[in-house]
Amino acid sequence: MSEHETTKNHLEAIAILAKRGMIKGRIDVDLEKKQAEESQYWRNVLRRVISTIKFLAECGLAFRGDNELIGSSSNGNLLGIRELLAEYDPFLATHLKERANKGSGHVNYLSSTICEQIIALMGEKLLNEILERVKKSKYYSVSVDSTPDEAHIDQLTIIIRYMEGCTPRERFLTFLPNCGHSGSALANALLNFLEVHGIDISDCRGQSYDNAANMAGKYKGMQALSIEKNLLAIFVACCGHSLNLVGKAAANSCAFAVHFINFVQNIYTVFTATPERYAILVAKLSKDGSQFHVPKNLSDTRWSCRADATKALINSYDKLRETLDEIRQDDEQKDIVRIEPKRLFQKMCSLEIAFYTLFWNDILESFNATNKLLQYPTMVLHVAVAALKSLRSFVESKRDKFEEYEKLAQKLSDLEDYSQSRTRKRNIRLDPMDSSQATETQLPLRDKFRVENFNPVIDRLYSALTDRLRAYEMACERFDFFNHLDELN
Repeated sequence: MSEHETTKNHLEAIAILAKRGMIKGRIDVDLEKKQAEESQYWRNVLRRVISTIKFLAECGLAFRGDNELIGSSSNGNLLGIRELLAEYDPFLATHLKERANKGSGHVNYLSSTICEQIIALMGEKLLNEILERVKKSKYYSVSVDSTPDEAHIDQLTIIIRYMEGCTPRERFLTFLPNCGHSGSALANALLNFLEVHGIDISDCRGQSYDNAANMAGKYKGMQALSIEKNLLAIFVACCGHSLNLVGKAAANSCAFAVHFINFVQNIYTVFTATPERYAILVAKLSKDGSQFHVPKNLSDTRWSCRADATKALINSYDKLRETLDEIRQDDEQKDIVRIEPKRLFQKMCSLEIAFYTLFWNDILESFNATNKLLQYPTMVLHVAVAALKSLRSFVESKRDKFEEYEKLAQKLSDLEDYSQSRTRKRNIRLDPMDSSQATETQLPLRDKFRVENFNPVIDRLYSALTDRLRAYEMACERFDFFNHLDELN
């Protein structure tokens, strides 16, 4: 073979083959040129299509509209942006003019079918890139949570955290639909996903979920089943979620705390029920020209909304009360309309509501600041533990501030005495032969409010923070030496 490759005939044949391979002089030169132009044309179309998809995906905007017709005002963001680009791009303008709105069977790369295929290809490419980086980093931790989507299908979200050099990276990997709610089903779904994509569970060094029993359970929870596969996959509960649970437990620690949260929500509801009431409130708040805060809606999961709501209430307390008084005395309003403003006005005139407004504003403001700190992208464990300890010390210090809050509340409500509440008498069964009369001890209203509505909140906050903090302290003590490597031999 080597002798043949060096012969004259073989070399001449190779030269003739190379010459015939050139486009110039070939019989199909026009066909080849047309094919190259066609390929370049569709490449240019695809570049514009992919750029539009990337822009909408990065901004988290909706793609589709009510139809897929170019020129329609209801064709959605995807086609609408292409129409906008066509005003400044002659190539895209010509493409839309000649090939759009032709119906099925005509190639134009503008339909939702092509869009979904491109999104799937881009997602697969992106997932493979993330997985390659995870494998290169080797060690990783996972965070998993589930929630129903708009179609009421439960989606399991898988997020992975790893290191690129000295920088921590946190990447979303996938949604897994309908995998079940039990700890074993969730754990199997995660383990199967990692196995299919070549991620070794033995390299997992951490797992973080919410505090639900199927996630954080010590025996049958997802974290316990994952630890059976890998003892080094240390479980650390989500700090932000834990802090929200602490606040929720405190808000439900006594009946008056629940009553106060409902009161704050009712303030928002009564002023946003009609445009007329809201206009009266805004006019009252903006009367002196200073910056004002309108009532805010509450949220079960976003406790920053509750901090904003109490802040708006404390900053506009007098004007909110004046506005409620004006609405309840408006004879042009129907009696049924004035009932709720009247009830809320009476509450705002009570010393207890003023006290709780001041107290909860301080608590929620500190909770909100700590929560934002815990969610900071570069947050590390020992800083999170220090932040939670600081919050616990802040809560503990409030136990001796009852008199201070009471004086501020008296000034805010223009009252000095607590409301007389009707108490239900206990049904005490006496021995017929016993002539003594059993009497129930009645505390003064001030002491009763302190014992039943102030101390329980402080106690619940402190105990819940201590319980949550204990788990983080164990992990922090185990890895604290990383912060002192320069001091170790």
